[in-house]
Amino acid sequence: MSSRIAKLLWIATEKVGLTLLSLVTFFVYAKFLGPSELGLAILALSIVQGLALVFANLFEDALVRHQQPSPSDFHSAFWGGLVLTSGLSLVVLLAAYSWLSQPLAALVYWALPILPLTATTSIYVAQLRRQGQFKLLSQRQLLGRTCGALFGLAMIAGGYGALAIIGQALIGSILGFATLLIGAEYRPRWQLKMNHATALVSVGWPLALKRLSWDALIRGIPLVLGVVSGAAAVGFYSLAWRLVEMPRSAMVSGILSYALPVFSRRQQDSTQLQTLFCDATKATSLFLVPCFVGLAALVPIVVPWIFGPEWQPAVLPAQVLAIAMAISCTRVFVPVAFTAVSKTSTNLIVDMTTSALALVITCIAGPVWGALAGAMAMLLRVLIALPFGILALQRVVGIDANSQWHAVRPVILASFLMMAFVSAIVANVPLSALVTSGLALFVGIAAYGISLSLINPSWWRDLRGFITS
Repeated sequence: MSSRIAKLLWIATEKVGLTLLSLVTFFVYAKFLGPSELGLAILALSIVQGLALVFANLFEDALVRHQQPSPSDFHSAFWGGLVLTSGLSLVVLLAAYSWLSQPLAALVYWALPILPLTATTSIYVAQLRRQGQFKLLSQRQLLGRTCGALFGLAMIAGGYGALAIIGQALIGSILGFATLLIGAEYRPRWQLKMNHATALVSVGWPLALKRLSWDALIRGIPLVLGVVSGAAAVGFYSLAWRLVEMPRSAMVSGILSYALPVFSRRQQDSTQLQTLFCDATKATSLFLVPCFVGLAALVPIVVPWIFGPEWQPAVLPAQVLAIAMAISCTRVFVPVAFTAVSKTSTNLIVDMTTSALALVITCIAGPVWGALAGAMAMLLRVLIALPFGILALQRVVGIDANSQWHAVRPVILASFLMMAFVSAIVANVPLSALVTSGLALFVGIAAYGISLSLINPSWWRDLRGFITS
């Protein structure tokens, strides 16, 4: 019990700290760069980081869910990932030189080292996740992101413009890798056994394709908007996405890092796995869903107040994205459950198809709607994929649709009742932005708590039972 709480506290410390840091630095970037220059930097990072995350997933989760990985598995994954990403970096460099504009290509060149750094770091992360050493993982993230942010802010002060965002990401990756290199027990030896690498890839490629379908979407939408709507639309969309993605990352990423080993230990007992899924979904939805529904209600007053009136076009996209994220938070543990039972390719076609559809919608609607086209595409993807995910979970894990709905029904109803109260205050209270935001937040928390207690009086007992079990 105490060990579980300690691990969760380290995860929470890391994610909350990083979110606050990201909010501060993004605020500075938005103030000093403006929509167009910010959009250019986001385009460059979308290209490089999207590819980096795909190759990180190729081996990391496969090593985590492996019953007994050998040292050769880790060594082969390390060197295989390094060789693959180094070759890919050369391809991207040549493509950027041939096809991209000079300002964008220059930013891509500076960002390219992130590719091999991410791939090699993921092997250390996999071992530490297996060992439950979340303290070192948290320290790595906090050190890398903090120093990267300070470096980026220094570059902004020095007048380096959009290159500051690339500098932040690059320094963060270098220091994050160095922290694990010094602090972790793992030391790579030159062993690249193709049978070990192939076995890991056979498990990891569906995860990598799922990551590709997701990252092709979140990185691809800014790219499509940049082509059809211009850099300013990319800037507006990026602000809206960051407002939603940063708190999601703080809350969801840490939960998933801890959840996969826990779910995997129950892969042989379907009843335990079903119970764990429903209880975990119920517990996390209590906090995640109202956060994003409340954010959707507060955005109209928060964005102009914090970032300035020039960012007003980001308000509606941020609201749409917040609702999409609230819905997706009820499905947080679906991919974890599939991975735990070695069904990583489940719903892969649906994921890839809906991602491609979202990019097409963005391309068609982008010239007219701008940033809103990307947000609507994300919402439609979530809604279209939802019934397929429900059916797949019933087929693979054995949890029927009614049980899945029952786990989140009280939270969804209470959250949207809360949203009605908060929206009424934001629209009708003629006070300063600070006072109105504080009042709306207080009323929202009270409305959610009262509504949830009326709909599901046992919610606190259920939550306490899950934490202590």
